[in-house]
Amino acid sequence: MKTKFLIGIAVVTMTLAGCETMQQQPRRLTSADDPSASCFRGMDIDPRFKPLVSKLGTISRADQATIEMMASTDKPTAEEKTALSFWGASRQECAALGRSFRSVNAPSGWVSAYESQQSAVLQAIARLYSGDLTYGQFIVERQRIATIAAAQFADISGRDSQARAQHAQQEAARADAALQMMLIQQQRNRPITTNCNRFGSTVNCTTQ
Repeated sequence: MKTKFLIGIAVVTMTLAGCETMQQQPRRLTSADDPSASCFRGMDIDPRFKPLVSKLGTISRADQATIEMMASTDKPTAEEKTALSFWGASRQECAALGRSFRSVNAPSGWVSAYESQQSAVLQAIARLYSGDLTYGQFIVERQRIATIAAAQFADISGRDSQARAQHAQQEAARADAALQMMLIQQQRNRPITTNCNRFGSTVNCTTQ
């Protein structure tokens, strides 16, 4: 009985230790914590980009344009070109804000996909600025870039989640194997006791 009690204590102790370790683990940072994300969202309230809102629907997202905007054959005016120049520079600044964050926290492949997306959008802005694209063509190109990037990020996130799940299973299996070895070792090392009882001329002994 004493041996079983000790084993029970060992199991409870290891379980509590595991829970304590899990509670102490810091929250995993994601793209929502990326400093670049809040920087890009802030563009929607930046007065420098106001001339572009009526042409694009919004500055921070590619999917807010109306049908009329997508069909527009307009090209940038001088005022709008100034706003486009600010937009291009601001996008580069926002991307730079989170570069070190992504290098540390982003899963494999995320950084290159992110930089590729930013480069493609900047090139499209430059083509709109130069008059090679109309606003409608720019909107379509921007949406195409966003769709490709979203698919890439989803694929990267899916593979990362799968890898993390496999790692967690491996860690759980290793912890279970270590626990089983400890229990076996305790069973081997427990003291052997022999109790004997006499019934007349007969002696019965049991070993535990």
